[in-house]
Amino acid sequence: MNETSKMPVTVVLKGCKSLMAVDGMQTNNNVHCEVFLIEKDGRPRGQKFKTKSIKATVNPMYNLRCDFGPTAIHDIGGLVVSIKHTASLGLKGCDLGEVVLTPTDIFDMKLKPDEWYDVVATPEMAQKGWSNRPLGQVRVGLEQAAVAAGDLDRPTSTSIDDVPAPLPAFMTSTRFIPKLSSRGYSMADVHHDPKLELSSLKKLADKYPQRGETWYAISSAWVMQWLSFVTDISNNALFPGEISNMDLINDELSGTGLLQIRADIKIIQDFRLVDPNTWKLFKDWYGGGPTITVCIPDEIPSVSGWMKSMALSSKGQIEAA
Repeated sequence: MNETSKMPVTVVLKGCKSLMAVDGMQTNNNVHCEVFLIEKDGRPRGQKFKTKSIKATVNPMYNLRCDFGPTAIHDIGGLVVSIKHTASLGLKGCDLGEVVLTPTDIFDMKLKPDEWYDVVATPEMAQKGWSNRPLGQVRVGLEQAAVAAGDLDRPTSTSIDDVPAPLPAFMTSTRFIPKLSSRGYSMADVHHDPKLELSSLKKLADKYPQRGETWYAISSAWVMQWLSFVTDISNNALFPGEISNMDLINDELSGTGLLQIRADIKIIQDFRLVDPNTWKLFKDWYGGGPTITVCIPDEIPSVSGWMKSMALSSKGQIEAA
């Protein structure tokens, strides 16, 4: 797809839950939200959409339709939902947090039309020491008409800023390179039904890591190519090939000759965490690897907070083939 092409982007802000209570009293909250796009440098871009203020609740519900019109997804920095307390009854207005979604996250809404996203602290809130406490969640999704029409096409790994790293030098032998072929053919001669695969994964899309669970790391670049394959209505998308987690592995072997996870990779940008059932389906359909597991600790205050700061190189475990 041409990087300059535009597509209609319309999102619906549906509500918030479990927001931070102003002054320790839930009934003191008067909550309004602002929704807007940002440039790659973080500056607001275009129109801002604003809800009415909902009084005396930490669980305000909205149905705010935000039509940003034709938008070049490749050119934006993302989407922001800013949650604020409206000044009243002697209480000053203040930030209650924000949700910042990348262009990739916007496309992923096709899989998760009713997703709840964790609220994070704004820089001002972080200065007050509020960054490590639960701040609630926001429910936002693409307008279903746009999803049904297939108007939103995912940027491919060749047309976004975070281009995946090349394969390590010792993996450039042709026997390791996944073959990119037309739809309906895999390297294992397994017939692929994109609609069935997408439907199967949608059923698991609402899962979220819990304390004590083991999840699996998977290359974001590969997931992006898979999503392009299963959502393409023109049947021209490249087959993703085997799962290629070698994007996440160091070029150099360890002193003992073992593979090592790269220290410079980041969640979402370079890898995703998927639940065991999702990983099993991907492996059954496509094969590949290597398998990288991540165990969520039991004694952590916040799973989402832990995930944001988690280094895969120290928490991930490469499983023996």
